[in-house]
Amino acid sequence: MDFKTRIEEFIIEELCPAIGIELDHIDEEESLIDAGIMNSLEILQLLSFIDEELEIDISGEEIKLENFKNLKTICNYVESLANG
Repeated sequence: MDFKTRIEEFIIEELCPAIGIELDHIDEEESLIDAGIMNSLEILQLLSFIDEELEIDISGEEIKLENFKNLKTICNYVESLANG
């Protein structure tokens, strides 16, 4: 399973229900912050998922809000970290 699929599933299955949103698909260009799906707490939960489940370390200085704008930017960010 690729990063995009795993991250999208995590957002849909874990984050959305916790904030009362029901989705079956995420438009990769839609702003997750503007849509109310992601805020600082959800970003922290996503970072924990990336670290623990995808086994990709993210240091504090690498965390920038622009990397969490939408599914596409998140996946590009994770892939860049995975590829060193």
